[in-house]
Amino acid sequence: MSRRLTIWGGIGGCNGVFPTEGNREMVCDFLDQCAEAGVNRFIPGYIPGREMCLRFDHGRGGHDPADILAVLPGFYSVHGWDPLSFLVEEAHKRGIEVHAYNAVGYTGMTGIDYQSGTRLPEWRLTRFANDHPELWMRRQDGKTCFDVSGSVVLSYGTREARLHEQQPFLEMARDYDIDGVQLEFQIESVPEQVDEHGVMVYGYEKAIVEDYRREMGRDPMAIPNHDRDWTLFRAGYVTRFVRELRQNLGAPERKVSLTVAVASNPETAWKRLQDWPAWVREGLVDEIHLRHLTGNLAHIFEDTRAAARAVAGRVPLVAQLVCWGPPKLVTPDLLRQGADAALAAGADEVGVYRADSIERLNLWSAVGALARGGDTGVENA
Repeated sequence: MSRRLTIWGGIGGCNGVFPTEGNREMVCDFLDQCAEAGVNRFIPGYIPGREMCLRFDHGRGGHDPADILAVLPGFYSVHGWDPLSFLVEEAHKRGIEVHAYNAVGYTGMTGIDYQSGTRLPEWRLTRFANDHPELWMRRQDGKTCFDVSGSVVLSYGTREARLHEQQPFLEMARDYDIDGVQLEFQIESVPEQVDEHGVMVYGYEKAIVEDYRREMGRDPMAIPNHDRDWTLFRAGYVTRFVRELRQNLGAPERKVSLTVAVASNPETAWKRLQDWPAWVREGLVDEIHLRHLTGNLAHIFEDTRAAARAVAGRVPLVAQLVCWGPPKLVTPDLLRQGADAALAAGADEVGVYRADSIERLNLWSAVGALARGGDTGVENA
């Protein structure tokens, strides 16, 4: 019996495909592979082209909004061709839905030397983030998110910043014949961004701190970062972001599905400021996608079972199986076992992240078997 199968990837399928007009044929070839394998939903990473500020990190701290090396126009406006429109049109011809995703919160980041892993002095961020450093996330010691990690993440504590973060999703829903949008929340516990208890260190922006003092009568600057009530209070602003986006998507006659890719286990997701069970209870999201950043079958089963209990059948639960790099599900047999574990634990569907690894590891036959609902039928590579 066939089932719906989702895969994630770059806007051209493989992330190495640059989205220029000359790659039309490559995009169509990729979609043909999807259709042949039985894939019926593709979720590409996409950000509508927007103006970016190129800056230099002198390493001395502080931020001067006027200190810009150059203003970079939106990529797609330069090339005069928007690949998402083409992708959606061609995918729909093949019976494939398109739900574009974007990683929430990242409005700028430093360059990385991928050979050494070191940060480069060049970094880019949106004009809005450049002009509003007061809205950057902060730790209890006052350090900004950029000081800590080299990434600029806007606080959820003000409506102005939340609306800015919603814009890419609202633009995609408004300007394209798209089937849905997906919010990809930070999944991994990045060492610099969590404390020794695994709790996110951000949320000490002025608006949030003042709200907590007024509403709760406690000073968050004088309590541990991992205090549960304080952490859930911060997580409430992320919930507010999701709620406002759901409301702003509007237009019930042309409903755009809103799905979220989240930290796997609902019992610990609050530590990452992702109280996603509350989003389900409130009816804010149409599906929960669990991103399993592991090849450990026991963990996949346990996290999926906990999520199935939290979802309680309110929305579909999709297990996102990752074959992108070891120690993930990088062979046909491991992919099958991961799917079996997730489905046995209560997932409604499975999906595979991401397309370039499927191609590199020759997993198309295994993906097709998952779509058909049977064994991969492929020996271990």
